[in-house]
Amino acid sequence: MCIRDRCRAGRDSLLVISGYDSNLIREKRFIPKVERLDLAAKKFYELRDVNYPRVKGAATYIAEKEFVYLFAGFNENYINKYIDKIERYNFKLNDWATLKFNILDDVAYSPSMNAVALRAQGQEILVLGGSRDGEPVSDAWVFDYQKMILFRRETAKALRDDILTLPVQSEDRKNAFLFSGNTVNHVYRLNLGQTDSTFVLSEIKGELSQ
Repeated sequence: MCIRDRCRAGRDSLLVISGYDSNLIREKRFIPKVERLDLAAKKFYELRDVNYPRVKGAATYIAEKEFVYLFAGFNENYINKYIDKIERYNFKLNDWATLKFNILDDVAYSPSMNAVALRAQGQEILVLGGSRDGEPVSDAWVFDYQKMILFRRETAKALRDDILTLPVQSEDRKNAFLFSGNTVNHVYRLNLGQTDSTFVLSEIKGELSQ
């Protein structure tokens, strides 16, 4: 998976987090390796490996904390296959920590793959969409990274497809635009400006230029 960040040096970067290599034996196909691509210098720099390698996870960057949060994803070598661990990368320490968190309302956490993670308002990260066992997932999960709590919320509309491209978020973080990876004419706008941890997802319809 790949996320974009702005590092302390002021240069745009891309983080490539974990992955898969089919040429390796089954137990080692899921790669924990993490690299940062400095777009200005056009160089890759190795960072500390993740604790739970995965593919098709979701990650987002919290600039003022210099943290990357990593959610969900898939690894067939684990018993549950879908990763229910939340990891946090600290740029200052070059270290990944596996976080302890509480889930509200006695709801079972069911992570997916190809989900999207977005910074919402305040201290919340929204994780939504993706698929599980071949079926689309309509759950939206909210992670409060100050209180270390995870809870489920509804969106007004379910995603009809996996989101395989980086989302585009407005500067005020009140809206985000999601582009489906398998069916190119699905474009969604997500209203993140709600104060009660509810989110409105709507599909944008129109003619696409060729």
